[in-house]
Amino acid sequence: MDLDFIFFPAPKQISNDHEQGQILWIPKYKKLYPTFQNYVPRTTKKRGMYFKQNELEFEDEHFFNEEPTESQLQPIPNFPCKPLTQRQRKRQTSEINSPSFDSNEGSPDVSSKLQKLNMQSIQITTKKPQLCRMSSNFYPIKKTKIEKSICFSQPLIKLPKELMDKKKEKFIEEEPILQRSNSRESHHIFGHIPCMYVDSKNHSPNILMYFHANCEDITQSYKFLIHLRDNLQVSVIAMEYPGYGKYKNEQPNAEFILQDAEYVYNYLTKRLGYNENRIIIFGRSIGSGPSTYLASKYRPACLALMSPFTSLKAAVRDYVGSWAQYLIRQRFDNLDQIKKVKIPTFILHGKADNIIPYTQAQELYKNCQSSQCIMHLADDMDHISYRLYKDLINPFTEFLLQIKYYQNCSQAPKLPTVLFYDPTIE
Repeated sequence: MDLDFIFFPAPKQISNDHEQGQILWIPKYKKLYPTFQNYVPRTTKKRGMYFKQNELEFEDEHFFNEEPTESQLQPIPNFPCKPLTQRQRKRQTSEINSPSFDSNEGSPDVSSKLQKLNMQSIQITTKKPQLCRMSSNFYPIKKTKIEKSICFSQPLIKLPKELMDKKKEKFIEEEPILQRSNSRESHHIFGHIPCMYVDSKNHSPNILMYFHANCEDITQSYKFLIHLRDNLQVSVIAMEYPGYGKYKNEQPNAEFILQDAEYVYNYLTKRLGYNENRIIIFGRSIGSGPSTYLASKYRPACLALMSPFTSLKAAVRDYVGSWAQYLIRQRFDNLDQIKKVKIPTFILHGKADNIIPYTQAQELYKNCQSSQCIMHLADDMDHISYRLYKDLINPFTEFLLQIKYYQNCSQAPKLPTVLFYDPTIE
């Protein structure tokens, strides 16, 4: 039984109190979604030199050698000149009846023409790639493309208009659609993933990927993102869930959330250029599902879980009753995923939590395979209210210093301005 609409209640109101934050609209490409398996990084193409065939005109003469050597001359074969037959000589003398005509002018002097061609066929070497002007069309030296030509064995015949129209229709129907597989334009965009982006004040390369809790969206969690940015000195990006807030025209679904999370993570590392060891994965409540999933498949800097659960079934069982777990299928199996996590992990849970008991956080701590796993249990913290510095900032900062997270001095990659344009506004 599918009860996603019950366990993913998206908020109806959208907060506009995010002046410093910016919405990133990450495009979803069909060929790359969700694991970037077909991704080919862009490479710099080497540009060839282009020449024309006859006369050269250069502005700078220092690009060329002073005199060509004998090895640079292109040898042209000396084709033997066949002597004229008696029949050809009779034709010349019989057809031309002018007294001033000389028979030697009708026969070409092949040897003199070959000498002229040998003098003109000199291979000129350049030190830098330069565009040279000649009288004929441009053609590349390194790579030459052979264009398809149509040869007619019979003379062209004008056909009536009716037959021509039928041929055009057949040609249009049978013409294949050509697509460039390696170009970014061929990856058709079928949607956008809205993300709240809060840039660090010092252009830090460290970034925190945040997955928010239930009953809120990225705009409502903006103030919390500001506290994380200011105290941890990192940039923050929060991914929206399908059906929440600005992510409209989609239904909330656990599988779609995991696919979008994996796509955004790969987009940060492979497209935008963030180093994987500079990314912090932070998940709160239901956001612990995609966070643990990413940490089990990839190698970010660390994983932080706030009020996590072992699975969605277990959370429903402890909150509603044991009978309710049989009404839903298994989603966000964190207990199984955390057995594959080998990166540093920080777990925070409140002892006064009456929605998800802290015993589930203890089970995650016991099954975590990381050698650096720390669990912090706050006494007065419940599922919603907590003390920011005492319960979260101070213990989490000590954890980051312990794993030596603040060591990189490079700058953050620049984000393209296209990502900040709202595609829903025409």
